[in-house]
Amino acid sequence: MTQVGRGSRLALRVGDRTVVLRALADRDLDGDWSLPVLALASGLDDVRGDVDITTETGVVTLGARLVHDDTGLALRRAGDDSPVRVQRRQDVRGPLALPLRAAVLDPRVRQDLTDLAFHGATLDVSAGGLRVDAGDAVDEAEHLPAATRLFVELELPDEVLVPAVLSLVAPGSEGLRGSFVDIAAADRERLVRLVFAEQRRTLAARKRARGNLPTDHLVTSLRRDPFSP
Repeated sequence: MTQVGRGSRLALRVGDRTVVLRALADRDLDGDWSLPVLALASGLDDVRGDVDITTETGVVTLGARLVHDDTGLALRRAGDDSPVRVQRRQDVRGPLALPLRAAVLDPRVRQDLTDLAFHGATLDVSAGGLRVDAGDAVDEAEHLPAATRLFVELELPDEVLVPAVLSLVAPGSEGLRGSFVDIAAADRERLVRLVFAEQRRTLAARKRARGNLPTDHLVTSLRRDPFSP
């Protein structure tokens, strides 16, 4: 069952355009559902697309129509043939470059590494963790043992800073791989949305380059998250 709470933020994708919506009521989006919404745009009526909804189990995508009814603007199911695609958060990982700062938190590591701090960038991101390019500190970072804890601060495209604590899973020459041990739920969701947005941009670029590409490619191209238990 897909549930939406009043005040939830929804993203309706119509072609290359994304319309931001706010839910004005609690709804179970099963059967022939209708959800009153507020649109942060004008001139919208009988618009059809895919709406991304964040749930406790991940991001659900539903075919939907934005229409005017007796109560105002409403989002409705687009029809029985509308695709429903569910991606669990822990199953989603994708390449994403975000600048970051990092510092070792663990006093148990080798003495010359306890004060290690560096600027770098993410190589790929998931809800479960990151793979990081340590930049100029790559030689020192390769010697950090598994389970070392790092404080990281990620800079998102909108310049929001996301703090988190990572536990290293597999330091190595292909980047530091770590799982989140402390990150705010809202920040984790921001990262998930960025990964999905990057996947959609990649899919759109491939469509333009190669002609029509089945939309199911989006689902099959998402690799399983290696940070999941």
